[in-house]
Amino acid sequence: MFTQLFIEAFVVGISVVIVGTIISLILKLIIKSDLPKECENWNKYYVMEITLFLIGFLLHILYEVLGLNKWYCVEIYSKTKRIV
Repeated sequence: MFTQLFIEAFVVGISVVIVGTIISLILKLIIKSDLPKECENWNKYYVMEITLFLIGFLLHILYEVLGLNKWYCVEIYSKTKRIV
């Protein structure tokens, strides 16, 4: 059970990194910044990506521990499932 939970959390973490990176690239094209040249290397150690991964990973585990995944499936999804 723990192995499956960590696999799911890993997948959610990676998904958040991918979506977060795409959104940040789109916003970079839309919102122009006039920061100094020194600020170009702010993400040299991939802080944004690590942060996004940890957010997705830890939220997935937290939702599971708190029972929110099960609650959603039983109380919300099962009552409203439709083909989108």
